[in-house]
Amino acid sequence: MKTDHYQPRRGVRPIRDNLPGMTRQSRRQFFQSSAALLATPLLSPQVGRRISTIAGTGTLGSAADGASSETSPINNPYGVEIGPDGGLYWADFGSNRILRLDLTAKRINVIAGIGTKGHSGDGGPAKAAQLSAPHEVRFDSKGNMFVAERDCHVVRHIDMKTQVIT
Repeated sequence: MKTDHYQPRRGVRPIRDNLPGMTRQSRRQFFQSSAALLATPLLSPQVGRRISTIAGTGTLGSAADGASSETSPINNPYGVEIGPDGGLYWADFGSNRILRLDLTAKRINVIAGIGTKGHSGDGGPAKAAQLSAPHEVRFDSKGNMFVAERDCHVVRHIDMKTQVIT
């Protein structure tokens, strides 16, 4: 005899039968109600919450150092990370640079990269280095940055105090 209801082994009493207010459900009912509960936060509008653009214009481009985040184009941002100083950092994949947004002043600053693809500059200023498709940005406990570069298969280190890349 096939049934949709959970059938415990003989002599085993399911825990849910011991709980007041619990009813038996079919597997289908369980999965439908579980899916509805999981989707509710995604589909229900939240009062007072808005999506807003904090950097970029929606067009492909390259932000100038010190430019306004509201009027500067960016180029394929990846690996967004809040830094230890409270700034928003990301790998600007398309422009081969690492950018920082001052969330208070709403200004974008170049942290590393000259904007042309390549691999050069180790031991020198990070702003004078060439990066090759930077993809991720992370920080260590001392506030130094690590940059994963996809196309040259390296992870580079930027000392945030001296701004030297290695």
